[in-house]
Amino acid sequence: MTRIVWSGTSGFHVTIDADPNARREPIAVLTDLLNRSDGPVAVLSVDLGSSAGSTDFHGLVADAEARASALERLSGAVPDDGIAVWSQNDEYIVAAHCARDTEIDELVRTVREAMSAPVPTTGGIDLQWTPSIGVWWGPAGGDAAQIVADASIARRAAARSSALRVTHFHPQLRTDLRYRQSIATDLRRVLATSPSRLRVFHHPLVNIATGIPWAFEALARWDHPERGWCCRASSCRSPKRPDGSGMSTTMS
Repeated sequence: MTRIVWSGTSGFHVTIDADPNARREPIAVLTDLLNRSDGPVAVLSVDLGSSAGSTDFHGLVADAEARASALERLSGAVPDDGIAVWSQNDEYIVAAHCARDTEIDELVRTVREAMSAPVPTTGGIDLQWTPSIGVWWGPAGGDAAQIVADASIARRAAARSSALRVTHFHPQLRTDLRYRQSIATDLRRVLATSPSRLRVFHHPLVNIATGIPWAFEALARWDHPERGWCCRASSCRSPKRPDGSGMSTTMS
């Protein structure tokens, strides 16, 4: 047995016992699969996200134990000639030979069902996740590190925007990621040096039936020196109030 540490969403660090081979870097394992393949391969990046369970310390311990055991369930969902790896950054990597779109869809469905099913824990708590899945599909001759990176980019996109939380990788996602990273760097710089470039605009919310405004939104806009006025959708998530509340206010 070995000791592994998982950081809970509440900021706690939970240390649990697990099999020494439970967590591995996926690059070497995927490279071996690619070298043994002579056809297309599908690579899935899977993130469990937050579980629908207790967020106290005992709940976090149960969550960490369930994450460690999730690899066994995931391995059972992968074809015999495929791989399932739990990486050091809590990302699950699945890879299998898939020659057709229907085979990819079946692999995604099987993985999603396996990782979404309620998981009983030793503490008597049943945990359930809503996994995000990024899919890369292509010839076996690619670079394993880049393939994993691309699948991870697609998985992050799935967590943000996909109703089914499944996104297939395409090159534009990589371009979008670089753009968001650039915007985030610029925004951190402007907050530190010239916060006056941020303006608050008030947008009324109108009752369509009566035409009467019933509330308003206070939305931050950023006067970027090169891109002009940037809204939330074109930059990044706008900050909330210290109490965590949103920015909509009902009119009296």
